[in-house]
This record gives sequence, structure tokens and C-alpha cells, in this order.
Amino acid sequence: MVLVVMAFIGCEKKPPETTSPTVQQGAPTSGVPQASTPASAPKLSAKLPGNSVLPGAPDQLGFILWGADYAMFYCNGGLQTRDGTICAEYGLNFKLDPGDNMDQQIADYKAGKTHFLRGVYQMVGKRVVELCKDPDLCPIPFLQMTWSSGDHLVCREAIKDLKELPGKTIAMQTGGPHEGFSNDLIEDVNFKFSDVKIKWTANLNGPDSPPEAFRNDQSVDCAFAITPDMIGLTGGLQSVGSGAEGSVKGAHVLVSTNDRRRSIPDMYFVSAKFARENPEVVTKFTAAYLKSVEKILELKSAYEGSGGSPEYEALLAFAVETYGTTALPNADEAHGLLLDSSFVGHAGNVQFFDPKTDIGNVHFSKRSNDLAAALNITTERNDLLNSPIDWTHTIFSGLKSANIKAGARFNAEASQREIEKLDQQGVLDANTVLSFVIYFNEDQTEFDATKYSAEFDRVIKLSKTYTRAPIVIRGHTDTTGLIAKVLRTGMKLGVIQQAGSPGNYSYSMNGEPLDLKNAKKLMDLVHMSTFNEGHEQGTSPAEIAKAAQDFSRDRAEAVRASLLAYASNIPGAKLDPTQIQVKGEGVTKPFILKPRSEAEAAKNRRVEFSIIRVSAEATSKTDFEL
Repeated sequence: MVLVVMAFIGCEKKPPETTSPTVQQGAPTSGVPQASTPASAPKLSAKLPGNSVLPGAPDQLGFILWGADYAMFYCNGGLQTRDGTICAEYGLNFKLDPGDNMDQQIADYKAGKTHFLRGVYQMVGKRVVELCKDPDLCPIPFLQMTWSSGDHLVCREAIKDLKELPGKTIAMQTGGPHEGFSNDLIEDVNFKFSDVKIKWTANLNGPDSPPEAFRNDQSVDCAFAITPDMIGLTGGLQSVGSGAEGSVKGAHVLVSTNDRRRSIPDMYFVSAKFARENPEVVTKFTAAYLKSVEKILELKSAYEGSGGSPEYEALLAFAVETYGTTALPNADEAHGLLLDSSFVGHAGNVQFFDPKTDIGNVHFSKRSNDLAAALNITTERNDLLNSPIDWTHTIFSGLKSANIKAGARFNAEASQREIEKLDQQGVLDANTVLSFVIYFNEDQTEFDATKYSAEFDRVIKLSKTYTRAPIVIRGHTDTTGLIAKVLRTGMKLGVIQQAGSPGNYSYSMNGEPLDLKNAKKLMDLVHMSTFNEGHEQGTSPAEIAKAAQDFSRDRAEAVRASLLAYASNIPGAKLDPTQIQVKGEGVTKPFILKPRSEAEAAKNRRVEFSIIRVSAEATSKTDFEL
């Protein structure tokens, strides 16, 4: 499946002019997309529903390279509204124009050529102070289309956790959606945008892009990439680049909107004046779009079934024809573009525009102002208004998506199985996006929420944005007793030798130095049969390790229970229990394998909160995503 994500050229820098529109939202292949099918492309059967073009002057409406726009293609019956279509049914008349160049969209908007803006929330939101200097031009977000799920931060081998980003150089497209995304990621680890170094590029992919900079400049530590480029760099979402077939050795995805799903909302905005003077048009537009979404999703299901769907195939062909085969080479790529659009429907919009929703319109209005300040666009703040739509209007009564309820985010059993599988494969840490720890006293089994409230608050906050990644509570215990047991057993067996003086011993095994920092080597000895013979019950290395693992899991369970209870007493902070998993690590991943003091031993006694990347099979389609 190919994931494609939106990006725009902002006000800071424009790409070189081309003879065709520069697509700033991601494309499956690099290069400059064409506005229409090249002469050499095969003729496509791209007949959408509808008859003749409606008479009268249509309203101009931008579209960008993203699956969410298919719904408007279908609603309209093409680039201009035709009779017999959903848009015509609602009395709408639109002419769809390429809108990937946000500067051009803004210019047309200011000139009165269009009353609407089409884009990622933050890319319009960061310019609200500029636009609201004329109150009539204040943009109002009125309809959320999708959540973006195909942006990735690719980093070099040495960078394993988001908290390692400060001081690093990150390649990023000027004016693209990754500006807001990166600002959020940096704040996830309690740093500021200014704490990282940015290498700005003109384009999202192809020449002068973040992936190109990552390949060619070793000083670039990380780069934002859309899925096709990410796969080229790493080999896949959960893979590490080998250096072969064009990949970059050691390159891996550090974080993705596939996990941090609540990062980039895809929106329509309308001017304050038009919304005030034409509320019925804005409402009909919203209803028509949502109805069209439901229709094309029905067609998609038929297309994926045994019967197929000629009508859906025509929609895919129209997308290829409209965007051009450089941007969208074939119907399979066009289908992938739609698959990667997480439509939210009516219920999702109700949630997004509810002022009490934590990660909704109020949140993104604030984050857009924060982004403008971080980019030195303006220090003024101007909150965006809420959607003027009355979501209880009878015009929405026939929508299926009005009845969707939020459910569990994860298949808890499948998620737990995958976490165990990642651990067995030795790649659990490689799929950890972010982690932080709390420490506890020896034999501590209770965790007072008042003592750990700061850490619990952080978990609650992260859970609201990383909605497709389980948060795993991993219990760890001290290794002092076990390692001492292994060494004594080895010396008794004559396979381990001790040299030096107390406090400064060194060890060797079968004549070779034994590295006491090599946890895997010593854990292998723990489970060797010869090291577990002749001990009293419960005192063998393997039994000690098993008891430590059980105890660490019990401790993790206690932390989970305290966390969930704490969240339940905070208005709006209730956690989804299926997202919070536990794992007993025991003595397998110590900070210090053989502590030399109580202070060092205390570093091993910890509970670690880890955000883990898992496959789609471990998650549930919920949160109103269709």
C-alpha cells in the first residue's frame, strides 16, 4: 500500500516555477507532477457520474494530491459540476483547480477568486494573523476531511529515540506540513523548535528535498519523508536500510503519522464573510462532501470484493488523468492514495469541532499560533473560530457516518502478541518511538499517583496524539543478585575465572575476557543447563531470572492500575485501557549489568513507558475513522 501525504509551499520560500503545477503534497514517484495526462500516456476510461456541465458561474475550489479530494471529484462529476451528481443535487456548482501551491491559493483567496481554502490545518492556521487583518478574510475551518497517515521522520542508525533530537540536523521542506509535525514531536520530549537545526529544502520529494539531502549529506541526521521515499531510504516502516538497492545503511523510521495519527488534519476553510452571508451553501457543501465520501467508500468495498466496481475504477482513472502519471502513475497507486486517507465522516467532525475535545479545533488553533511563533512569522496570536456548521441539521440525517461510535483503539490480544514477537525478534527497542522512566524503591509494589502525577500526566497527553501506538509499561528489576549467582556458579564449574582485587575484579570465561556489559552473553549463561544444576529449589539462575520477570510484570501491572485510576479522576483524561499494555522485562535490559553500588543498582529498578510501533492488525478502526 502506498501512503501519500499533503504538503504545501508556505509564505517563506517558493519553489522554482515550472510549466505545470508543482505538487507539494507527496507523490508516489519523485519529480514534478503534470496538470493533465501526458500525450504518451494511455487513454483512460475516466467517465464519472453526471451529464452536462451546469450553467452559471461556478465557485472556484482548490484540490490537492490526496485521496480526500476524490470525494469532491465524485461529488462534482469531474473538475466542474455536472448535472445528475451529488453536488448538483445539493444545488452546488464548483470548478476545481489545482491548489497545491498554497501561496497561489492564498493570493486567489485575497483577490476574491475563491471563498475557500483547501489544506492541512497548520498551513492555513499559521497565516491566520495575516489573513484576519481583514476580518472578512478570516479563514474558518468548517469541515475536516481526513487525518494524514503517511509522514515519517527517518533518522540515521545512532538516533533511537525522539529525546535525542535536540542539537541534531533535520531536513524539512519549507512551507510543508512537516513544520507543524516537527514542532509537535520536539515538544513531545519537552524541547523547543529552536533546539534542532533545520536544513530547509524547496521540495517534498525529488530534487532539493529532505530525502535527497539525507542521502547526500552526512551532516543531516534525520529527514521527513512521505511513504514512497521512506521505503526507498529504509526498506519499510519497520525495516532498517541495508545500504543495498538504494537504501541508506542504518536508516530507520523514528516516528510516523501512522502512529502519531492526531498530527495533521486535512481541512476545508471558508472566509468569514462568505460563511456569514451564505451559511446554507457552506452547510450544503459539507453535507454533499460527506455523502460523497460514504458513496466512494461503498464503491471501494465493491472494488476490493469479488464483483469489482467499474464506477470506482473510473474514479481511479480520473485521478490518474487529473494528477498526471508522473504524480500518480496508475490505478493501483491511485487506489493506495485513497486507502491512506483516514476519512472521519460526520461523527468525526462533531468530535473535532467540540470545544471540549482535547485534540480538535481548539488544539490545532493553538498549535498553529505556536508554529507561527516558532517560525518567526509573527508573535501575535489569533485563534481560529469554530465550524459554523450545525451538525444536528436535518440535512445530515441520512448519513451513515453520523451514527458511528468510538470504540477500543486496539485489539489488546493482537497488540500484546505483536509486542512479544518484536521482543523475540530483538527489534522491540528499534520500534520504540519514545520512552521515559520512573524509579522505585527496592521491593516497592504500590505507586502513589500523587508522587508520579507528572509522569502520568505525560502518558495521558501522549495517548491523545499517538492513537495508533500502544503505550507499554515495561517493568525492570535489579540484576545484582542474579549476576553474582551466575559468576559464582561459573567459578564453581571452573568455566569462569576471577582476577584482581575486591571492587576491581575482572572475569574471563574459558580463557577469553568476559564483558560484564554484555547482557546477552550473561543472560545466555543464565539459561544454560549446566549453570542450573545442583541448586536448591528457587535459587538457580534461571529460577531467579523467572522470579524477577514475574515480579517486574506485577510491578508494571500495579503502575498501570494506578495510572488508569488517576486518569479516571481527571475530567476529559480517561485513558483507553486497550492502549496501555504491560511487559515484565525482569533483568533482561539493565542500565548497568553489574552494579558496583546501591546508586547504580537503583538505576535498574525502574518502570519504563514506551510508545511502540505496531502493525495495523494490532489496532482497531475507531475514533470515527471510516
